[in-house]
Amino acid sequence: MSLSAFLAQNALKAETEKYVVSKRFLDENKKPIEWEVGAVSSDEDEALRKQHTKRLPVPGKKNVFQPTTDYDSYLTSLAVKCTVFPNLHIRNCRIAIK
Repeated sequence: MSLSAFLAQNALKAETEKYVVSKRFLDENKKPIEWEVGAVSSDEDEALRKQHTKRLPVPGKKNVFQPTTDYDSYLTSLAVKCTVFPNLHIRNCRIAIK
């Protein structure tokens, strides 16, 4: 067996999957609503990480900065990006997670 099967050009495209997250949310036919989730590409993931990373100054060291990622907002954005249905992407809205 060769490791070439694991190379990007040989991998199958990731498909979305449907999943019932709760039996409490029903459609008009009284059946649970299925959510559709999928994977993001490594480029999309990297862009999300960069979007939620800031350079903060290191205390006591002049002109030295350290990258810091806000993981709560990063993971929220990742969950929204991975969720195909329902559309959770709401523009100009900030979600406060506590």
